[in-house]
Amino acid sequence: MISYAGALLGAVNVLIIYERMLDPEELGQIKFILATAFLFLPIVLLGAPSIQLRFFPRFESIEKRNHGILGYAFALFLSGYILFLIFSLIFYRQLPDKFSENYILIILLLVFLAASSILTSYSSSLREISIPAFFNNLWVKLGMGVIVVLYFYDYLSFTGVKWGLIVVYAIGALGILTFIQTVNKLFLKPDFSILTRENVREIRSYSLYSAFGPIGVVFATQLDQFMVTEILSYESGGIYTIAVYIASAFSIPMMAVFSIANPIISEASDKNDYDNIKNIYQKSSINLLVLGLLIMLLLWTNIDELFSLMSNSEVYSKGKYVVLIIGIAKIIDMSTSVNGAIIAHSQYYRFNLYILLVLSVVNIVANIFLIKSLGIIGAAWATFLSLACFNLGKLFFVKYRFGLQPFSRKSLIITVIALSLFLLFQMIPLSSMSFLLRISFRAILIIIVFFFSIYYLRISEEMRNLIIETFKKLKNV
Repeated sequence: MISYAGALLGAVNVLIIYERMLDPEELGQIKFILATAFLFLPIVLLGAPSIQLRFFPRFESIEKRNHGILGYAFALFLSGYILFLIFSLIFYRQLPDKFSENYILIILLLVFLAASSILTSYSSSLREISIPAFFNNLWVKLGMGVIVVLYFYDYLSFTGVKWGLIVVYAIGALGILTFIQTVNKLFLKPDFSILTRENVREIRSYSLYSAFGPIGVVFATQLDQFMVTEILSYESGGIYTIAVYIASAFSIPMMAVFSIANPIISEASDKNDYDNIKNIYQKSSINLLVLGLLIMLLLWTNIDELFSLMSNSEVYSKGKYVVLIIGIAKIIDMSTSVNGAIIAHSQYYRFNLYILLVLSVVNIVANIFLIKSLGIIGAAWATFLSLACFNLGKLFFVKYRFGLQPFSRKSLIITVIALSLFLLFQMIPLSSMSFLLRISFRAILIIIVFFFSIYYLRISEEMRNLIIETFKKLKNV
């Protein structure tokens, strides 16, 4: 519930408050500071959150105050942070212009992001997730929304907004810390008796995997925003922010399906139950593909109307094709479904790390060349290329190692139906209709076609059963 409320509040922030109350250049600068801090976060963390989650059962002991595992995690972060500071100061003159311009803000934000990450993973190990979720999702979005409103009404300068960003994340970290203290689980003093030779060897081995994995993830998700702003301008970064946020609508069903499928795949892997894994793989693929194509059609057929609602529509509409390109990349990601989880819960889990590192390299090279030649559209193509290579690599690996693939004849049918609808709307002239009527006509027609496809062509049995159950309930009302 908190994650959905956070998604709704985030949409209000970005598409209403930020879009109307910040210039594109100001939005780009705020997003650049955040993206850069997130980009370097896994480097300074050195895998501390993952190590906590992995080894907490071994450290857990109220009598031994959990052997001070939280203290070890903060010590590991401080080591990475100090090394980062030393290297960044030594090479300060060689830092990218906009990075050095916001250097103080970025290194301060890094502290509070790292603290929140470590405290959140510790809370998860304690099976306490609601309060950290509130501070990481709702509080941050609520706090930043309030700060931007205060700026719009001249209660803050723009410099105050940037420092307000630091304050919001600091309060979030402090809130989680206070919560852990209130449940009497804040144990920071390390207990060295737990560090046997065997434990140290296992932790050291795992730390290499846990440190590099998140680096690959952030280079895949945050690099484009950093490079668009650094290579082009803050304004370009602001335009790209809005476009990417619109495309983030695809992530909502993905997160929901992955959170359900992940523990089931983990259990099935332990039992070598590959029939169950195959069933989940194919069902999640078709369900996510249907939802992805539906979201894409609803978004793209009404994209001009969506941008026209913005106060800076002429500026932000330059990101129109960013939405399309990243949207297609997300559909590819959704259609290949849970292949990452299948690999992660198998003996070949290290493959995810290797392909993430390949993805990072592809993303860096593609962004450098494509942004310089194509601007923000180039960044979108770089993301498309990276995600396509990433998912095709996992797709072929799962097929080669496990003999599993997610697609069926139904995947082709719903894709052809979606493409036909797309082409139909390109040919039907709707300019004579009113604004609201155009949106309503497209949305209703798309939903009706998908409804009949799901029900009569049995594209997705789960969705078909949901439709049947819904009609039964409506009849009984």
